[in-house]
Amino acid sequence: MTNAIKESAYAAKAVKTLTGEYQQKEIALDNHITQALVSQQANGKRKVSKQVAKSYMDNYNNAEVSFRLLREFSGGLLPCILEKVDKHQMSLLHHFSREATEAVESVKQSLDTFASPTAKISTEQRQTVVNVMREMLDASAIINTTLAIMSEGYNIDLKSQVLEREKFWEKSGWI
Repeated sequence: MTNAIKESAYAAKAVKTLTGEYQQKEIALDNHITQALVSQQANGKRKVSKQVAKSYMDNYNNAEVSFRLLREFSGGLLPCILEKVDKHQMSLLHHFSREATEAVESVKQSLDTFASPTAKISTEQRQTVVNVMREMLDASAIINTTLAIMSEGYNIDLKSQVLEREKFWEKSGWI
């Protein structure tokens, strides 16, 4: 796994999300780039530079755009925003509940594997760990999607909520 953030990345979905809310001309003016570049980025013909991605995230308080950009610039480390799920909050919360339950059940069923020394696990135990990770990634993808939709729908700044929670996490000794 590479630790570096890419210098540029194709991020058409992120830019298309922006162009769904703002006109290309407005995006270009706000970010000191050309309208043609915005159009080419939205169509996947040009990469978004790290500097422009930061500008997009700074200028538009849009969690979905930020998640999409962070995913592309991290080389896919973050799960994607799920596009083909019903984006109504009740539906998303139902998906979240189901995926979180599946992840927890997967962990409960695998406690013996996780009690074993990591250097001495069998091929079967390793596959069990992979399966748990996949369940957790499913939950993470639906969580990120739900957070982005709730942030937009209720006009709540997700970034400020994360920063507030970090204070709690620090007090709890988690960070």
